[in-house]
Amino acid sequence: MVAQSIAFIFVMGGVAVIAVLAFIAYLLMRQPNSRMTATDDVAREGKRLRWIEYLLAIVVLLIVVVGGITLVIQTYPEAGAVQSGWRADSRSHVFLTIMGVSVVVALLAFVIGVFVRWPKKPRIDSVSKRGIDDPVSATETSTGAGIFGLLCLFVALLLLNWVAVERADQYRLILHLLYPATLGVALVLLFDKATRDWSIKQPGEALREWVFCDLMVFFLFLAFLNVVRHGDGDTYSALFWDVVNIVAFFLVFWVLDRKVTRYRFLVGYVYFTLVPLLLLIWRTVQGHEVLAESSWWESVWPFFLVGLIFALIEVMVLIGTRSSGRQVAGGVRDVLFVVIYGMLLLSVAP
Repeated sequence: MVAQSIAFIFVMGGVAVIAVLAFIAYLLMRQPNSRMTATDDVAREGKRLRWIEYLLAIVVLLIVVVGGITLVIQTYPEAGAVQSGWRADSRSHVFLTIMGVSVVVALLAFVIGVFVRWPKKPRIDSVSKRGIDDPVSATETSTGAGIFGLLCLFVALLLLNWVAVERADQYRLILHLLYPATLGVALVLLFDKATRDWSIKQPGEALREWVFCDLMVFFLFLAFLNVVRHGDGDTYSALFWDVVNIVAFFLVFWVLDRKVTRYRFLVGYVYFTLVPLLLLIWRTVQGHEVLAESSWWESVWPFFLVGLIFALIEVMVLIGTRSSGRQVAGGVRDVLFVVIYGMLLLSVAP
């Protein structure tokens, strides 16, 4: 009981500290720049982009909280202490399940609210625009509605497997359908990006996009190999986390390739920070034991720290260049990040 209380107090204290830091960072990001004189159009555009700051603060907060909780779980005493600890208590499992469902419901409610409140472009009357009397025959489809439709499909897939699909069939679905299809679509997206001969983005951003997109597709290959080598049809229970990985890939790739917001490269760094934790959760759910002789460098924590450091650097650069909107040496930072990440991958290769 004492250990359970200490762990609970430690987690709650960490969550409180993280919330305060996130609130301070949010206030710093929203400070107006006295040297800028915004017109009405710029002011309206700033109001439209406020949801990005809310989303950024929530995503960073969730990543740090999940990382802290995962660290507590991994450093908890093993062997006999686990059987008498909080993880072996059925009430603790019920509590964690309820909290997890609450977090998922809150995130879905937030995403739905963002799409509902998405600012709509003013409709231009056909007479004033063309000088003719024919009505407008086509309307532009909202990008948010399309993304929400894809999310609904994945949610329906998860519900189907949770209700009516056995573990062995879930493993076959992931191994032979979802990951191969995702890899095929990813190669098509890269081919489309390579053959595109137009761009409205700033010079130098194409290099940064290619660095992030290529590394993301490479991570997708690694995820597929992880399922092949460490998955088992009889004990497979990580379908949810594999689907989360696939959804995160498509979402981040879309933000990097199709959007022009300054925050999209920070989204990429957040993704690379989250992927090691996702792998840790996947292997924990599958019941893979960590060898006692394994060093810290062979774990996921070096990858997590590298991603977190570069994400914080990107946040500081965004704050420092908020007035000008232009970043210096962004491609150099990204290439350095890929080099360090590649060296870490080579060091843990079997």
